[in-house]
Amino acid sequence: MGPVLVRKASSALGMMRTDPLGFLRYLAGQGGVWRVYAANARDLAADSGAGGFTFEKLTVDDMELLPEPLRSGQLERVRVNRSNAAYAVYCRGSLAHIAWLVTPAAEACAPPRLLRLRADEVEITACYTFPEFRGRGTYGCSIRNLCRVAAEMGFRRVLMKTRVSNWSSRRGVEKAGLKCAGHLIHYAMPYFPARAFVLRLFRIGV
Repeated sequence: MGPVLVRKASSALGMMRTDPLGFLRYLAGQGGVWRVYAANARDLAADSGAGGFTFEKLTVDDMELLPEPLRSGQLERVRVNRSNAAYAVYCRGSLAHIAWLVTPAAEACAPPRLLRLRADEVEITACYTFPEFRGRGTYGCSIRNLCRVAAEMGFRRVLMKTRVSNWSSRRGVEKAGLKCAGHLIHYAMPYFPARAFVLRLFRIGV
């Protein structure tokens, strides 16, 4: 633990010198208020190809071809989750959207566990739509097809979370058919993000 603390202290001192305002913001910790959505996976399941899109698994080789910083972010998720649960929506051969379907086992590999998924639950997360495909139904197509995948895998309930301030994401999730199940408050300590305070205020049932 000693060498880790020394590295963190050294990093903090460096940040104090180069970016004092950024250091103060980081010192305050990180967190936010999230709105949690839920749905029965089978209620929203859709066929791939609906709306002119195609839906398929995103491979690690596909990730290697992504532009930065998206490439590094996706590969880091594979490392942290110890598995690849990324899926993609394509529009006429062009990659339009990426999202992850996180199982309870994968969630346990990447603390803090914000939702604490149960055995029959999965989370749709890390959704990203490329700018040129926004506003074309790509987000909803991804969510419905991920619900189909979840149902085929034997999961009953699908959860999603989005920051309360992210109105565009909230509209997309609601338009896809998920219902608000409550809220989640998260606060992570500076330099120790895995040690987090999480207050869950959402209903257990869909």
